[in-house]
Amino acid sequence: MISKSQEKYTQSLKQKKFRQEHNAFVVEGEKAVEEFLYSAVELQWLFALPQWLNQHRGIEKRFEGKVIEANI
Repeated sequence: MISKSQEKYTQSLKQKKFRQEHNAFVVEGEKAVEEFLYSAVELQWLFALPQWLNQHRGIEKRFEGKVIEANI
């Protein structure tokens, strides 16, 4: 479950000044996320729908503590 503070932080990254301040960005979309996961960039959090997590079993082990199931 996504906490309110995680949601607020993620929303703030829509603005350039916050992306630069935190040196972070949001990656959206299945293909872009899959490419990102195999890059050398450090992952802070991965918010994913249960269906996506089912298709990518074992991803939780690779990014332990950073994968958060998002419910709509």
